[in-house]
Amino acid sequence: MTLSFSYKLVFKKGMLSKNTLFTITTRILILLCNFALVVLSTRLFGSEGRGVISLVIANISIIIIFSNTVSGSTVIYHSSKIPNGQLLLFALGGIVGFSVLGSVFFSFLHGFSWMSHLLVISILMALNSFLAFYWLGKEQIIHYNLITLAGPALTISLLIIGYFLFSSLNTEYYFYAYYIAYFLVFVFGFVVFLKQNKITKMIWDRFFFKKLILYGFENEFNYLIQFLNYRLSYYFISAILGLSSLGLFSVSIAVMESIWVISKSLSALHFSKVVNTPNTKDNISATRYQARISLFLSTLLVIILFLVPSSFFGYVFGAEFTEAKKYAVLLSPGILFIAFSNLYGHYFTGVGKLKILRQKSFIGLVATIILLPPLVYYQGIIGACISINVSYILSSLYLYFKFEKEASDLVKK
Repeated sequence: MTLSFSYKLVFKKGMLSKNTLFTITTRILILLCNFALVVLSTRLFGSEGRGVISLVIANISIIIIFSNTVSGSTVIYHSSKIPNGQLLLFALGGIVGFSVLGSVFFSFLHGFSWMSHLLVISILMALNSFLAFYWLGKEQIIHYNLITLAGPALTISLLIIGYFLFSSLNTEYYFYAYYIAYFLVFVFGFVVFLKQNKITKMIWDRFFFKKLILYGFENEFNYLIQFLNYRLSYYFISAILGLSSLGLFSVSIAVMESIWVISKSLSALHFSKVVNTPNTKDNISATRYQARISLFLSTLLVIILFLVPSSFFGYVFGAEFTEAKKYAVLLSPGILFIAFSNLYGHYFTGVGKLKILRQKSFIGLVATIILLPPLVYYQGIIGACISINVSYILSSLYLYFKFEKEASDLVKK
């Protein structure tokens, strides 16, 4: 695809909707907030403190994946099929239950450190996710974008205020900022939710709960496996190389995953459209188009990264993080493959073919489990980058060929 052709493809009048542009803008703002969080944490706490934060947030993310079995993408899928009162009841019960179990489990692994942070933050973030996914399912894109932006924006604001008010901060304050930010966002979001929606049938219904959780488990299980592909390296680097090395590597990961801002924005909207559009041919055509946009724009971001000197990383994040540029560049092939294949994954999620996603994730996870331990042990962070690239590329290629086979079978009918 030539640059001129890609430019016309992306910016042709009317091809990108207002919702798409608004969502991409919101995702860029979230990206800037998250980038500011990374910069501030490296500046305040150094590589070891950044390593602690990365490990805790990784644990919280796993807990939220389990909570999302009743409050995540299954809410999008069932928002027009199950009364909102029942959705809310199931979500509240699942979020609290999974958060308690998950925080106990992970705090036990770390000598019962960080238990309160794991519990409180996972509950608050999952509650906000429920509201965001509900609005996305109703195609209320503005509400969805605002609530997803408000959490990180308020968190970084509180950290900046704390930075100027107090002479020194520790990682505890970092987590307390999450407490306050996501609590305030949830309260405001829930008030808006109640004003817009009359709560109906807030009763336990086994039939609806079974539908909700079966879809949720099948879908989130795929996310869990994929997340392990993304973050299993954290646990091995922490155990083999130490928290300081993890802090350095996490900065490279954060920089490169920011490339996915385009892919995630397009995927969220595309998933909502696939769920609400019965025409399979239109969905397939739209998936290809959105995937090409994602790859083109993501490649531009990677090129910009290549032009940034290593010294800039040291200037922004601190002297300990100069080498982060090298590891970020090494991660770029796999990052671009995921940016492209994410759209295919959300297509299969939208049409309910979660088995394909599970198989894709297993391929990546198997590659990670086989390659990651020896490569990290013998090659350090470079070995982790190699393992991640192989995992991302293999899983993305599997997803792409599965999609093309389905499209080909449809043409033959």
